[in-house]
Amino acid sequence: MANKTYEYGELVVTLTSSFNAIWNDVGSGTTRDGGFRPLGSMAVGNFKELNAPTSYTQLWADKGSGAKLNGSFWRPIAASGYIAMGDVVQSGYTTPSTSKVWCLRSDLVADGQYADESV
Repeated sequence: MANKTYEYGELVVTLTSSFNAIWNDVGSGTTRDGGFRPLGSMAVGNFKELNAPTSYTQLWADKGSGAKLNGSFWRPIAASGYIAMGDVVQSGYTTPSTSKVWCLRSDLVADGQYADESV
């Protein structure tokens, strides 16, 4: 799929099907793939519609799983008035940089539906 860009008032969103691998669970003994699907990344200037998270909460680390790569999952903590749109997967166990993702201003966020089809 080619990149597609949509404008939602003050917010510009670009969809892509091109991703870089960060971590996988090969060797950990898992038997089922999860339904994880990232919302993606973007590069923007300093806009008030977006704000960096203040920090992260670690959700999980693969320590002891037997996976060939070390990895961890983190939830961004958004500043007041902003919402984190997804979690971050990090190679290794260190806390991700707050410059890795953006949080959206809460008035730009609406409920949506998740489709379980492949991208």
